Amino acid sequence: MAVDRFGFSSSIVAGEGAADAVRAMTGGDGFDVVFDATGYGPSMEKAFGFVAHGGALVLVSVVKDDIRFSDPEFHKREMMVIGSRNATRVDFEHVADSIAKGLVLRHQQGNVQPLNIIACENMVRGTSQLKQHVFAALPQDEQAWVEQHVGFVDSAVDRIVPPADSSDPLEVTVETFSEWIVDQTQFWSLRNYHCPLDHVSQFTNVACPCVSEKQSLNIRSQAFKL
Repeated sequence: MAVDRFGFSSSIVAGEGAADAVRAMTGGDGFDVVFDATGYGPSMEKAFGFVAHGGALVLVSVVKDDIRFSDPEFHKREMMVIGSRNATRVDFEHVADSIAKGLVLRHQQGNVQPLNIIACENMVRGTSQLKQHVFAALPQDEQAWVEQHVGFVDSAVDRIVPPADSSDPLEVTVETFSEWIVDQTQFWSLRNYHCPLDHVSQFTNVACPCVSEKQSLNIRSQAFKL
């Protein structure tokens, strides 16, 4: 995928020799831009050493850990550190507006088939916040119909990265991505609801799906087992 979609000509396997491989590949300079999307603190810290002088490190992942780095090394490289949340408010409002236009079209076409919108986002009540923006973009006379015919279901979709028992900070263990935790009470027409995914098992409801709930999951939630 890295070659086909992004045009990468080579790759480096994470491990103890990664830093040496970076130096060898770049003539000792490092990369102009380094993106870290691991969501793993030690890997994010290690990424500082892969950036060239005057380069930039983009941290795409968000973690609760403190990220530590060598301040003298950071200043010597005259590098930039950039935090990325993947989208701007304008992007988010464009999505909400597009959803609103689609819902209006469904109403105009007389489509009353069950529709549930789930934002794959670990923000607490992320779909509920999306709903507020969608309703702000809806004409006033369409809001009651949407409220009656569309479910906005909060969820938590994420992989947990357990603490790694390794001396190599780039060695990351990730859980199998197989659980979709949702608030069952928010589904539209719940009594007739059928999840369209194959190999699904449903459990009981969780009132506020979020990452912390996922971490302490005791099969108290409705989870789609993929």
